[in-house]
Amino acid sequence: LLGNPKSFMYITYNMELKATRGKYTEVEKAYAAGAIDGEGHILIYKDDRTKNPRYKAKSPTYILIVGCTNTDVRMIDFLHCRWGACRQTRKRNRNNPHWKITYEWTIQSRMALNFLKDIRPYLVIKGEKADLAIAFQEGMEQRKDEKGRMRQLPPEEVQRREDIWKKLNLHRKGTHSRRD
Repeated sequence: LLGNPKSFMYITYNMELKATRGKYTEVEKAYAAGAIDGEGHILIYKDDRTKNPRYKAKSPTYILIVGCTNTDVRMIDFLHCRWGACRQTRKRNRNNPHWKITYEWTIQSRMALNFLKDIRPYLVIKGEKADLAIAFQEGMEQRKDEKGRMRQLPPEEVQRREDIWKKLNLHRKGTHSRRD
């Protein structure tokens, strides 16, 4: 009933959650951490247009993305209404009538950094990934010239971003060593 957007209970539930955005209890932070530990992802998206002559990019673009996917819209609404960002609904496989609709919440860049800082003390499984992501985003610095245009990044900053991206991808591919 709460997942039906036409339901009065759903609308009331969403209005109550939106009123709480920016005000988090420790229990809410711990719940959000559990959602990310169990159903979420922490990644850095890399778009390397330096090899494509159509673009004038001199260094790759990296974007911190944190998200959660679930078949219960209430978890996604909880995250969306408190921390904002993007909420999507999708059917995984239209040809399989037994698969449920999935709901996804994603947050990027500075908002993702603030979210990870809020929940970091409560992360158990993805704590190391969160630490890498926080270090990555804290080091992001937009370099603009006097006309407001982006300057080329120094090679050491490009290398720092690439190194963290590689470390985080080791976790995604499951190639890191597990505790014995």
